[in-house]
Amino acid sequence: MKSVQNLQQVWPPRLPPIHSVAIKEGPYTELVTSSEAAQVLGVGLRKFNQLRGEAWMPKPVMLGARCLRWVRSELLGAISANAPRVTKFDEPQHLQLARTTTRTK
Repeated sequence: MKSVQNLQQVWPPRLPPIHSVAIKEGPYTELVTSSEAAQVLGVGLRKFNQLRGEAWMPKPVMLGARCLRWVRSELLGAISANAPRVTKFDEPQHLQLARTTTRTK
């Protein structure tokens, strides 16, 4: 009985959750998960997965068959250097129409 109680105390092993992995390879870099990368970009996870196919997005680091991480500094650099900018804001047509018509009381 004593060995079963000891086993229950150590099994399953309690490991700290891995959210960000710091690696040192030249300059300091930090690997982030998909959800953390979405937070870096300021979008939701669904939009982040759509943006992964864009040409300006950096490629992920593949740590395993289904374990992808992104380098935080590459994400920030891609935003500042390569992300498309809005040059002209096109107001929806129904708002343009409402703005031009006058209201009568």
